[in-house]
Amino acid sequence: MRFIGTEKRLSLLVAIFVASIFLSACNKEPEGPVDAQGNLIGQAQIQAVSVEVTGKTPPYDITVTVRGALPDACTRAGRAVVSRQDHQFLVELTTLRPAKERCKKEPKSFIKDIALDGLGLNAGTYAVVVNGIQGDFTLTQDNVPPTPTPTPTPLPPVLLPAVDPPTPTPASTSTSGDGARQEQSGEKDASCTNRIKFIRDVTAPDNAKIAPNARFTKTWRLQNAGTCTWTESYALVFAQGEQMGGPDRQPLGKSVKPGVKIDVSVELIAPATKGAYTSEWLLQAPDGEKFGLGNAGKTPFWVKIRVPKNAPVGNQANAAVRGFVWHDLCVSNQAVADALPEGCALAPTGGVIADGIFQPGEPPIGGVEISLGEGVCPSSGLATAIAAANGVYQFNGLKPGEYCVSIDAASEFNHYILIPGQWTHPPQGWRTVTLAPGEIKKDVNFGWDYEMAP
Repeated sequence: MRFIGTEKRLSLLVAIFVASIFLSACNKEPEGPVDAQGNLIGQAQIQAVSVEVTGKTPPYDITVTVRGALPDACTRAGRAVVSRQDHQFLVELTTLRPAKERCKKEPKSFIKDIALDGLGLNAGTYAVVVNGIQGDFTLTQDNVPPTPTPTPTPLPPVLLPAVDPPTPTPASTSTSGDGARQEQSGEKDASCTNRIKFIRDVTAPDNAKIAPNARFTKTWRLQNAGTCTWTESYALVFAQGEQMGGPDRQPLGKSVKPGVKIDVSVELIAPATKGAYTSEWLLQAPDGEKFGLGNAGKTPFWVKIRVPKNAPVGNQANAAVRGFVWHDLCVSNQAVADALPEGCALAPTGGVIADGIFQPGEPPIGGVEISLGEGVCPSSGLATAIAAANGVYQFNGLKPGEYCVSIDAASEFNHYILIPGQWTHPPQGWRTVTLAPGEIKKDVNFGWDYEMAP
Protein backbone atom coordinates (compact mmCIF):
# COMPACT_ATOMS: atom_id res chain seq x y z
CA MET A 1 0.00 0.00 0.00
CA ARG A 2 2.87 2.37 0.75
CA PHE A 3 4.30 1.77 -2.75
CA ILE A 4 0.95 2.42 -4.43
CA GLY A 5 0.49 5.75 -2.55
CA THR A 6 3.91 6.94 -3.67
CA GLU A 7 3.09 6.11 -7.29
CA LYS A 8 -0.12 8.14 -7.14
CA ARG A 9 1.70 11.11 -5.69
CA LEU A 10 4.30 10.94 -8.47
CA SER A 11 1.54 10.83 -11.10
CA LEU A 12 -0.14 13.85 -9.54
CA LEU A 13 3.14 15.81 -9.49
CA VAL A 14 3.76 14.98 -13.16
CA ALA A 15 0.22 16.12 -14.07
CA ILE A 16 0.70 19.40 -12.20
CA PHE A 17 4.06 19.99 -13.92
CA VAL A 18 2.60 19.38 -17.40
CA ALA A 19 -0.38 21.64 -16.66
CA SER A 20 1.91 24.44 -15.47
CA ILE A 21 3.92 24.23 -18.70
CA PHE A 22 0.70 24.35 -20.73
CA LEU A 23 -0.65 27.36 -18.84
CA SER A 24 2.68 29.14 -19.14
CA ALA A 25 2.61 28.63 -22.90
CA CYS A 26 -0.97 29.95 -23.09
CA ASN A 27 -0.08 33.10 -21.16
CA LYS A 28 3.16 33.69 -22.98
CA GLU A 29 3.18 36.90 -25.00
CA PRO A 30 3.39 36.49 -28.79
CA GLU A 31 6.89 36.64 -30.20
CA GLY A 32 8.28 38.05 -33.42
CA PRO A 33 9.73 41.23 -34.93
CA VAL A 34 8.44 44.49 -33.40
CA ASP A 35 8.18 47.90 -35.12
CA ALA A 36 8.97 51.31 -33.61
CA GLN A 37 5.43 51.65 -32.24
CA GLY A 38 5.59 48.37 -30.30
CA ASN A 39 3.56 46.33 -32.80
CA LEU A 40 4.38 42.72 -33.61
CA ILE A 41 4.83 42.29 -37.36
CA GLY A 42 3.36 39.12 -38.89
CA GLN A 43 2.24 37.81 -42.26
CA ALA A 44 -1.43 38.16 -43.18
CA GLN A 45 -3.42 34.99 -43.88
CA ILE A 46 -4.96 35.48 -47.34
CA GLN A 47 -8.12 33.68 -48.48
CA ALA A 48 -8.87 35.28 -51.86
CA VAL A 49 -7.32 37.77 -54.29
CA SER A 50 -9.21 39.64 -57.02
CA VAL A 51 -7.96 42.35 -59.38
CA GLU A 52 -10.02 45.10 -61.03
CA VAL A 53 -8.90 47.28 -63.95
CA THR A 54 -10.89 50.52 -64.21
CA GLY A 55 -10.96 53.39 -66.65
CA LYS A 56 -12.28 53.80 -70.17
CA THR A 57 -8.94 54.77 -71.73
CA PRO A 58 -5.30 54.43 -70.63
CA PRO A 59 -3.80 54.97 -68.18
CA TYR A 60 -5.96 52.42 -66.33
CA ASP A 61 -6.17 52.09 -62.54
CA ILE A 62 -5.37 48.63 -61.21
CA THR A 63 -6.73 47.71 -57.76
CA VAL A 64 -6.10 44.45 -55.90
CA THR A 65 -8.81 43.46 -53.40
CA VAL A 66 -7.49 41.09 -50.75
CA ARG A 67 -9.75 39.10 -48.44
CA GLY A 68 -8.29 37.29 -45.48
CA ALA A 69 -8.53 36.41 -41.81
CA LEU A 70 -6.96 37.94 -38.71
CA PRO A 71 -6.34 35.72 -35.64
CA ASP A 72 -7.88 38.08 -33.04
CA ALA A 73 -9.40 41.52 -32.42
CA CYS A 74 -5.99 43.02 -31.57
CA THR A 75 -4.51 42.29 -35.00
CA ARG A 76 -5.01 44.50 -38.06
CA ALA A 77 -3.83 44.43 -41.64
CA GLY A 78 -0.55 46.30 -42.06
CA ARG A 79 1.50 47.66 -44.93
CA ALA A 80 1.64 46.08 -48.37
CA VAL A 81 5.03 45.96 -50.10
CA VAL A 82 4.74 45.52 -53.88
CA SER A 83 7.41 44.44 -56.34
CA ARG A 84 7.25 43.25 -59.96
CA GLN A 85 9.13 40.66 -61.96
CA ASP A 86 8.21 40.68 -65.66
CA HIS A 87 4.49 39.70 -65.78
CA GLN A 88 4.14 38.99 -62.08
CA PHE A 89 3.42 41.37 -59.19
CA LEU A 90 4.55 40.10 -55.78
CA VAL A 91 2.73 41.59 -52.77
CA GLU A 92 3.79 41.03 -49.17
CA LEU A 93 0.97 42.00 -46.80
CA THR A 94 1.87 42.19 -43.11
CA THR A 95 -0.20 42.27 -39.94
CA LEU A 96 0.33 44.49 -36.91
CA ARG A 97 -0.56 43.54 -33.34
CA PRO A 98 0.21 45.45 -30.11
CA ALA A 99 2.88 43.32 -28.45
CA LYS A 100 1.66 43.89 -24.89
CA GLU A 101 -2.06 43.25 -25.42
CA ARG A 102 -3.81 39.93 -24.88
CA CYS A 103 -6.81 38.93 -26.95
CA LYS A 104 -8.94 35.84 -27.31
CA LYS A 105 -8.17 33.94 -30.47
CA GLU A 106 -11.40 34.76 -32.26
CA PRO A 107 -10.61 35.05 -35.99
CA LYS A 108 -12.16 37.94 -37.93
CA SER A 109 -12.24 38.65 -41.64
CA PHE A 110 -10.77 41.69 -43.35
CA ILE A 111 -10.82 43.32 -46.79
CA LYS A 112 -8.00 45.51 -48.07
CA ASP A 113 -7.62 47.33 -51.39
CA ILE A 114 -4.09 47.77 -52.76
CA ALA A 115 -3.35 50.08 -55.70
CA LEU A 116 -0.81 48.77 -58.21
CA ASP A 117 1.45 51.06 -60.22
CA GLY A 118 0.64 49.79 -63.69
CA LEU A 119 1.68 52.86 -65.65
CA GLY A 120 3.69 51.83 -68.73
CA LEU A 121 2.71 48.14 -68.69
CA ASN A 122 2.43 46.45 -72.07
CA ALA A 123 -0.79 44.74 -73.12
CA GLY A 124 -1.04 41.20 -71.76
CA THR A 125 -1.98 39.08 -68.75
CA TYR A 126 -0.30 39.67 -65.38
CA ALA A 127 -0.30 37.57 -62.21
CA VAL A 128 -0.68 39.13 -58.77
CA VAL A 129 0.54 36.95 -55.87
CA VAL A 130 -0.34 38.12 -52.34
CA ASN A 131 1.36 36.04 -49.63
CA GLY A 132 1.22 33.01 -51.90
CA ILE A 133 -2.39 33.42 -53.13
CA GLN A 134 -2.68 34.36 -56.81
CA GLY A 135 -5.04 36.50 -58.88
CA ASP A 136 -4.55 37.95 -62.36
CA PHE A 137 -5.65 40.70 -64.71
CA THR A 138 -5.43 41.42 -68.43
CA LEU A 139 -4.64 44.67 -70.23
CA THR A 140 -6.10 44.76 -73.74
CA GLN A 141 -3.78 47.62 -74.74
CA ASP A 142 -0.60 49.26 -73.47
CA ASN A 143 -1.21 51.19 -70.24
CA VAL A 144 0.30 54.49 -71.35
CA PRO A 145 -1.33 57.93 -71.34
CA PRO A 146 -2.03 59.76 -74.60
CA THR A 147 0.76 61.97 -75.91
CA PRO A 148 0.53 65.30 -74.05
CA THR A 149 0.34 68.63 -75.82
CA PRO A 150 3.53 70.74 -75.63
CA THR A 151 2.28 73.35 -73.16
CA PRO A 152 0.81 71.48 -70.11
CA THR A 153 2.96 70.49 -67.16
CA PRO A 154 4.16 66.87 -67.59
CA LEU A 155 2.13 64.30 -65.67
CA PRO A 156 3.81 62.59 -62.67
CA PRO A 157 4.91 58.96 -62.74
CA VAL A 158 1.89 57.95 -60.60
CA LEU A 159 -1.41 59.53 -61.65
CA LEU A 160 -4.70 58.46 -60.15
CA PRO A 161 -8.31 59.66 -60.56
CA ALA A 162 -8.95 63.29 -59.59
CA VAL A 163 -10.82 64.01 -56.33
CA ASP A 164 -13.59 66.50 -55.63
CA PRO A 165 -14.37 67.41 -59.26
CA PRO A 166 -16.27 70.68 -59.86
CA THR A 167 -20.07 70.52 -60.01
CA PRO A 168 -21.01 69.51 -63.56
CA THR A 169 -23.67 71.22 -65.65
CA PRO A 170 -26.73 68.89 -65.78
CA ALA A 171 -27.23 67.28 -69.15
CA SER A 172 -30.11 68.63 -71.20
CA THR A 173 -30.72 65.36 -73.01
CA SER A 174 -30.01 61.71 -72.38
CA THR A 175 -29.77 58.69 -74.60
CA SER A 176 -31.61 56.41 -72.12
CA GLY A 177 -32.75 56.21 -68.51
CA ASP A 178 -30.24 53.54 -67.53
CA GLY A 179 -27.29 55.89 -67.12
CA ALA A 180 -25.67 55.19 -70.52
CA ARG A 181 -24.96 58.86 -71.26
CA GLN A 182 -23.77 59.40 -67.68
CA GLU A 183 -21.30 56.54 -67.95
CA GLN A 184 -19.78 58.16 -71.05
CA SER A 185 -19.49 61.67 -69.58
CA GLY A 186 -18.90 60.92 -65.88
CA GLU A 187 -21.80 63.25 -65.01
CA LYS A 188 -25.15 62.37 -63.48
CA ASP A 189 -27.90 62.10 -66.11
CA ALA A 190 -30.65 64.55 -65.13
CA SER A 191 -33.31 61.91 -65.95
CA CYS A 192 -31.89 59.09 -63.79
CA THR A 193 -32.41 58.43 -60.07
CA ASN A 194 -30.03 57.55 -57.22
CA ARG A 195 -31.15 54.90 -54.73
CA ILE A 196 -29.40 52.40 -52.42
CA LYS A 197 -30.49 48.95 -51.25
CA PHE A 198 -28.82 47.71 -48.07
CA ILE A 199 -27.69 44.07 -48.43
CA ARG A 200 -25.86 43.33 -45.17
CA ASP A 201 -23.15 44.33 -42.71
CA VAL A 202 -19.88 42.71 -43.77
CA THR A 203 -18.00 43.86 -40.64
CA ALA A 204 -19.01 45.45 -37.30
CA PRO A 205 -22.69 44.36 -37.12
CA ASP A 206 -25.15 46.39 -35.04
CA ASN A 207 -24.23 46.65 -31.34
CA ALA A 208 -20.77 45.16 -31.87
CA LYS A 209 -18.57 45.68 -28.81
CA ILE A 210 -15.51 47.78 -29.66
CA ALA A 211 -12.82 48.69 -27.12
CA PRO A 212 -12.37 52.40 -26.32
CA ASN A 213 -10.10 54.22 -28.79
CA ALA A 214 -9.82 51.05 -30.90
CA ARG A 215 -9.47 51.43 -34.65
CA PHE A 216 -11.85 49.31 -36.72
CA THR A 217 -13.12 49.00 -40.29
CA LYS A 218 -16.83 49.21 -41.03
CA THR A 219 -17.92 47.62 -44.31
CA TRP A 220 -21.43 47.72 -45.76
CA ARG A 221 -22.59 45.67 -48.74
CA LEU A 222 -24.80 47.96 -50.82
CA GLN A 223 -26.62 47.60 -54.14
CA ASN A 224 -27.20 50.30 -56.73
CA ALA A 225 -31.01 50.27 -56.69
CA GLY A 226 -31.42 53.38 -58.88
CA THR A 227 -31.04 54.04 -62.59
CA CYS A 228 -27.87 56.18 -62.41
CA THR A 229 -24.44 54.60 -62.75
CA TRP A 230 -22.32 55.49 -59.73
CA THR A 231 -19.10 56.80 -61.26
CA GLU A 232 -15.70 57.03 -59.56
CA SER A 233 -16.63 60.59 -58.52
CA TYR A 234 -19.47 59.40 -56.27
CA ALA A 235 -18.45 59.43 -52.61
CA LEU A 236 -19.31 58.13 -49.14
CA VAL A 237 -20.15 61.12 -46.90
CA PHE A 238 -20.77 61.50 -43.17
CA ALA A 239 -24.41 62.45 -42.44
CA GLN A 240 -24.92 62.73 -38.67
CA GLY A 241 -24.32 61.10 -35.29
CA GLU A 242 -20.87 60.20 -33.93
CA GLN A 243 -18.27 60.59 -36.70
CA MET A 244 -15.74 58.35 -34.87
CA GLY A 245 -12.74 59.89 -36.63
CA GLY A 246 -14.11 59.04 -40.08
CA PRO A 247 -13.65 61.28 -43.13
CA ASP A 248 -16.17 63.91 -44.17
CA ARG A 249 -16.00 62.60 -47.72
CA GLN A 250 -14.41 59.48 -49.27
CA PRO A 251 -14.64 58.81 -53.06
CA LEU A 252 -15.92 55.38 -54.10
CA GLY A 253 -13.03 55.05 -56.56
CA LYS A 254 -14.90 52.65 -58.85
CA SER A 255 -17.89 52.60 -61.19
CA VAL A 256 -21.07 50.75 -60.11
CA LYS A 257 -23.84 50.13 -62.65
CA PRO A 258 -27.54 49.82 -61.67
CA GLY A 259 -28.25 46.48 -60.01
CA VAL A 260 -24.58 45.85 -59.12
CA LYS A 261 -23.46 45.32 -55.50
CA ILE A 262 -20.43 46.96 -53.90
CA ASP A 263 -18.63 46.73 -50.53
CA VAL A 264 -18.11 50.22 -49.09
CA SER A 265 -15.61 50.52 -46.21
CA VAL A 266 -14.52 53.31 -43.88
CA GLU A 267 -11.83 53.42 -41.17
CA LEU A 268 -13.19 54.54 -37.77
CA ILE A 269 -12.06 54.97 -34.14
CA ALA A 270 -14.29 53.95 -31.23
CA PRO A 271 -14.99 56.75 -28.70
CA ALA A 272 -13.05 56.76 -25.43
CA THR A 273 -16.14 56.78 -23.18
CA LYS A 274 -18.46 53.87 -22.35
CA GLY A 275 -21.79 53.97 -24.16
CA ALA A 276 -23.78 53.23 -27.33
CA TYR A 277 -22.89 55.17 -30.49
CA THR A 278 -24.42 55.53 -33.94
CA SER A 279 -22.74 56.97 -37.02
CA GLU A 280 -24.94 57.63 -40.09
CA TRP A 281 -23.70 57.83 -43.68
CA LEU A 282 -24.97 58.60 -47.18
CA LEU A 283 -23.63 58.54 -50.73
CA GLN A 284 -23.15 61.75 -52.72
CA ALA A 285 -23.33 62.29 -56.49
CA PRO A 286 -20.90 64.63 -58.30
CA ASP A 287 -23.61 67.31 -58.49
CA GLY A 288 -23.86 67.38 -54.69
CA GLU A 289 -27.04 65.27 -54.31
CA LYS A 290 -26.92 63.12 -51.16
CA PHE A 291 -28.97 59.93 -51.18
CA GLY A 292 -29.56 56.77 -49.18
CA LEU A 293 -32.05 53.97 -48.55
CA GLY A 294 -35.83 53.79 -48.95
CA ASN A 295 -38.27 54.71 -51.70
CA ALA A 296 -37.39 58.39 -51.35
CA GLY A 297 -33.67 57.70 -51.02
CA LYS A 298 -33.38 59.80 -47.85
CA THR A 299 -32.62 57.21 -45.13
CA PRO A 300 -28.94 56.92 -44.10
CA PHE A 301 -27.20 53.59 -43.53
CA TRP A 302 -25.32 53.34 -40.26
CA VAL A 303 -22.82 51.72 -37.94
CA LYS A 304 -23.92 51.08 -34.35
CA ILE A 305 -21.38 50.02 -31.72
CA ARG A 306 -21.14 49.68 -27.94
CA VAL A 307 -18.05 50.74 -26.00
CA PRO A 308 -18.07 48.51 -22.88
CA LYS A 309 -15.84 50.66 -20.65
CA ASN A 310 -14.04 53.98 -20.44
CA ALA A 311 -10.49 54.38 -21.69
CA PRO A 312 -7.92 54.59 -18.86
CA VAL A 313 -7.39 58.12 -17.59
CA GLY A 314 -4.38 59.71 -19.29
CA ASN A 315 -4.54 57.23 -22.18
CA GLN A 316 -7.37 58.70 -24.23
CA ALA A 317 -5.56 58.67 -27.54
CA ASN A 318 -8.51 59.51 -29.75
CA ALA A 319 -7.25 62.47 -31.78
CA ALA A 320 -6.36 62.20 -35.47
CA VAL A 321 -4.62 63.96 -38.37
CA ARG A 322 -5.96 63.72 -41.91
CA GLY A 323 -5.07 65.23 -45.28
CA PHE A 324 -4.15 64.41 -48.87
CA VAL A 325 -1.27 64.76 -51.34
CA TRP A 326 -1.93 66.31 -54.73
CA HIS A 327 -0.16 67.38 -57.93
CA ASP A 328 -0.17 71.18 -57.88
CA LEU A 329 -0.49 72.25 -61.51
CA CYS A 330 1.05 75.33 -63.15
CA VAL A 331 0.74 75.58 -66.93
CA SER A 332 3.11 78.37 -67.92
CA ASN A 333 4.25 79.87 -71.19
CA GLN A 334 7.77 81.20 -70.73
CA ALA A 335 7.28 83.56 -73.69
CA VAL A 336 4.65 85.48 -71.72
CA ALA A 337 6.56 87.71 -69.31
CA ASP A 338 3.96 90.31 -68.47
CA ALA A 339 1.16 88.02 -67.23
CA LEU A 340 1.16 85.39 -64.48
CA PRO A 341 -0.58 82.20 -65.70
CA GLU A 342 -3.56 80.91 -63.72
CA GLY A 343 -2.55 78.54 -60.94
CA CYS A 344 1.01 79.88 -60.87
CA ALA A 345 3.02 82.10 -58.53
CA LEU A 346 6.42 83.75 -58.75
CA ALA A 347 9.21 81.42 -57.63
CA PRO A 348 11.80 82.76 -55.14
CA THR A 349 14.58 81.92 -57.60
CA GLY A 350 12.81 83.50 -60.58
CA GLY A 351 10.29 82.20 -63.06
CA VAL A 352 7.01 80.63 -61.96
CA ILE A 353 5.87 77.75 -59.78
CA ALA A 354 2.47 76.26 -58.87
CA ASP A 355 0.63 78.46 -56.36
CA GLY A 356 0.17 75.91 -53.54
CA ILE A 357 -3.64 76.17 -53.68
CA PHE A 358 -5.67 73.03 -54.41
CA GLN A 359 -8.09 73.47 -57.29
CA PRO A 360 -10.80 70.91 -58.22
CA GLY A 361 -9.46 68.74 -61.00
CA GLU A 362 -5.84 68.75 -59.85
CA PRO A 363 -4.95 65.05 -59.56
CA PRO A 364 -4.03 63.25 -56.32
CA ILE A 365 -0.71 61.47 -55.81
CA GLY A 366 -1.11 57.98 -54.35
CA GLY A 367 1.47 55.71 -52.76
CA VAL A 368 3.48 58.46 -51.02
CA GLU A 369 4.79 57.72 -47.51
CA ILE A 370 3.93 60.36 -44.87
CA SER A 371 5.86 60.51 -41.57
CA LEU A 372 4.66 61.51 -38.10
CA GLY A 373 6.93 62.71 -35.31
CA GLU A 374 6.40 63.98 -31.76
CA GLY A 375 6.96 67.68 -31.06
CA VAL A 376 7.57 70.57 -33.43
CA CYS A 377 9.09 70.07 -36.87
CA PRO A 378 11.42 68.77 -38.02
CA SER A 379 10.61 65.46 -36.29
CA SER A 380 9.74 61.92 -37.43
CA GLY A 381 9.93 58.30 -36.32
CA LEU A 382 6.60 57.98 -34.47
CA ALA A 383 4.55 56.46 -37.30
CA THR A 384 4.15 56.37 -41.08
CA ALA A 385 1.13 56.24 -43.38
CA ILE A 386 0.75 55.55 -47.10
CA ALA A 387 -1.47 57.84 -49.18
CA ALA A 388 -4.34 55.90 -50.74
CA ALA A 389 -5.24 55.96 -54.44
CA ASN A 390 -7.18 59.20 -53.91
CA GLY A 391 -4.17 60.79 -52.18
CA VAL A 392 -5.79 60.67 -48.72
CA TYR A 393 -3.90 59.60 -45.58
CA GLN A 394 -4.76 59.56 -41.87
CA PHE A 395 -3.05 59.04 -38.51
CA ASN A 396 -5.45 57.79 -35.80
CA GLY A 397 -5.24 57.11 -32.07
CA LEU A 398 -3.16 60.16 -31.14
CA LYS A 399 -2.87 61.74 -27.71
CA PRO A 400 -3.15 65.52 -27.21
CA GLY A 401 0.05 67.43 -28.02
CA GLU A 402 2.26 68.70 -30.81
CA TYR A 403 3.17 66.57 -33.83
CA CYS A 404 5.21 67.01 -36.99
CA VAL A 405 3.65 65.73 -40.23
CA SER A 406 6.17 65.55 -43.07
CA ILE A 407 7.02 63.98 -46.42
CA ASP A 408 10.64 63.35 -47.37
CA ALA A 409 10.56 63.54 -51.17
CA ALA A 410 14.12 62.21 -51.44
CA SER A 411 13.55 59.15 -49.22
CA GLU A 412 14.11 55.67 -50.60
CA PHE A 413 10.35 55.12 -50.59
CA ASN A 414 9.26 58.43 -52.18
CA HIS A 415 11.97 59.55 -54.59
CA TYR A 416 10.80 57.38 -57.50
CA ILE A 417 7.28 58.88 -57.17
CA LEU A 418 8.11 62.55 -56.57
CA ILE A 419 11.55 63.43 -57.95
CA PRO A 420 12.16 65.73 -59.81
CA GLY A 421 9.98 68.50 -58.40
CA GLN A 422 9.41 70.58 -55.30
CA TRP A 423 6.86 71.32 -52.59
CA THR A 424 4.47 74.23 -53.02
CA HIS A 425 2.35 73.58 -49.91
CA PRO A 426 3.92 73.68 -47.42
CA PRO A 427 7.13 74.86 -49.12
CA GLN A 428 9.39 72.95 -46.71
CA GLY A 429 7.43 69.69 -46.95
CA TRP A 430 6.46 69.58 -43.26
CA ARG A 431 3.94 71.09 -40.90
CA THR A 432 3.61 71.25 -37.10
CA VAL A 433 0.09 70.55 -35.77
CA THR A 434 -1.29 70.82 -32.24
CA LEU A 435 -4.05 68.39 -31.20
CA ALA A 436 -6.57 68.83 -28.40
CA PRO A 437 -8.17 65.72 -26.78
CA GLY A 438 -10.34 64.00 -29.38
CA GLU A 439 -9.60 66.63 -32.06
CA ILE A 440 -9.44 65.59 -35.71
CA LYS A 441 -7.09 67.96 -37.54
CA LYS A 442 -8.23 68.00 -41.15
CA ASP A 443 -6.71 69.40 -44.34
CA VAL A 444 -3.07 68.80 -43.43
CA ASN A 445 -2.40 68.66 -47.16
CA PHE A 446 0.74 68.55 -49.31
CA GLY A 447 1.07 70.05 -52.81
CA TRP A 448 3.87 68.93 -55.13
CA ASP A 449 4.91 70.63 -58.39
CA TYR A 450 6.58 68.18 -60.77
CA GLU A 451 7.90 71.06 -62.91
CA MET A 452 11.08 72.49 -61.37
CA ALA A 453 11.12 76.32 -61.23
CA PRO A 454 13.49 77.80 -63.88
